[in-house]
This record gives sequence, structure tokens and C-alpha cells, in this order.
Amino acid sequence: MQQRSLVPASEAEVSVKWLRNTLASAFPNITFETIRAERVGEGFGLASRIVRYRWDSVGPPRSVVVKLWDTDGPGGEREVSFYNSFGKAVGARIPACYHAAVDSDRKRGVLILEDLRNVVQGDCLRLLALDHAKAVARSLAGVHATWGQNDENSQSRMAP
Repeated sequence: MQQRSLVPASEAEVSVKWLRNTLASAFPNITFETIRAERVGEGFGLASRIVRYRWDSVGPPRSVVVKLWDTDGPGGEREVSFYNSFGKAVGARIPACYHAAVDSDRKRGVLILEDLRNVVQGDCLRLLALDHAKAVARSLAGVHATWGQNDENSQSRMAP
């Protein structure tokens, strides 16, 4: 089980101290004194709360995306498991995960992800332009090829 301090219950619990301490293992020299928060993805019906945190610092990163959710909902604890196991070798460009934790007692999860600033939130109700559709297809092909070439994954699909 993770320590409770590693899994904030809300955006209000994401303080400068918590964020700096949590990022220290990935970025030992990180320093900043203030953070600015911006909600992300509110208009897309996501079951989680996603917040971009920005700060002024000498070196990167200068921002991250923090995802908070209740684990008794549809996502459960699976996203943390994904980033802790398959996420590094998914076969497509996904945000780097700097921290992933679940507090099973309090039924909540947290991810601290790389802020991919130039990414546009997709919307399943809007058609993609042809060039974007091709890029998505290539990305998904990479994911499927990676999954299919992994012996452990192949064996799990074959099991009854």
C-alpha cells in the first residue's frame, strides 16, 4: 500500500511541497517556490480531475499534468498498473510517468505525467482530418504490434 501523502485527495492537496518532494526522485535538482494550476479536459466528460501545474525554474520540467481520480469508479486502479508495467514499452508516444500511486484505503489514485504541451485533446464526436487520422492509425498500429510481439501478452491471450 502507498503512503497517504503520495496520493492527494484533491487539487487542494497538491501543494508546492508535495509536488516538489514527489518529483524529486525523477528530478533531483528541481526547485520552485510557487505553482499555477489550470484544469484540463473539463469539457470532455472525463471521470478524473486533470490539472496542469506550471512553475518557474531554471531547468526542466517547468510543468506537469496531475491526474486524480476515485479508484472505486470505472477506471479503478488499472491506470497506475498500466504506467508501472506496460506504459514504458507501449509502442506509441505517451507522456512519461513521473509518479503513479494508489491509496487503496481511501480509494483514490494519482498520476504525475509529462506535460505534452502541443497535444490537442481528441473528441470522439468530431471527425479527424485525414492527416490526423493517418497519424492515429500509425500510432495504434505501433501499440498493437508491440502488444502482439510481447511473449507474456501473447500467452495471456491464449489462456482459456
